[in-house]
Amino acid sequence: MRIKPSCTRYFMSIATYVPLIPLLSLLTISCTSEITDTEDRVFDIKCKKGKCILTLKRNSAGAPGTINSKSPHASYVTEKSGRILKVCRHPKNTFECRALHCASSSTCSQLGGAEFACEKKLCQAPQRALTAKDKVALCLAGSGKWQRTPRQLELFTLSQACTPPCELPGACMSP
Repeated sequence: MRIKPSCTRYFMSIATYVPLIPLLSLLTISCTSEITDTEDRVFDIKCKKGKCILTLKRNSAGAPGTINSKSPHASYVTEKSGRILKVCRHPKNTFECRALHCASSSTCSQLGGAEFACEKKLCQAPQRALTAKDKVALCLAGSGKWQRTPRQLELFTLSQACTPPCELPGACMSP
């Protein structure tokens, strides 16, 4: 004959664990780290349950991330449709997207998925082909915030002239 535990005993056993609940919250699957892009901007990465938000922490000059007075620490998104993992303020504006630097593959796969790894200090999915957005990001790397300068326009033109199969021009970052 089996004896079922009483409800009182069951609730008492749960009650003994209640003081541990604050400690359990520290064990949730989340992380915080940093990553830089090809403009040397530093982003805080906050991930929880597989979703990540990148927040501009510092601009390339080391100044705190300031976009405008209403949004001093603007959020960015990752653009992962091509070979290169990019960070964008607005993914539809190709000119603003920049490739992400990396030191380890774990950050790349955390932000882009299992296909992405750290190769040549860039987060990339080497089995994928370069997209037009990838080429723009690689050619504009290090050119600063998009301001339509003559140099940026020249680099953009170079990125558009590269049609498959092609090697990116020497002025562009190599994947």
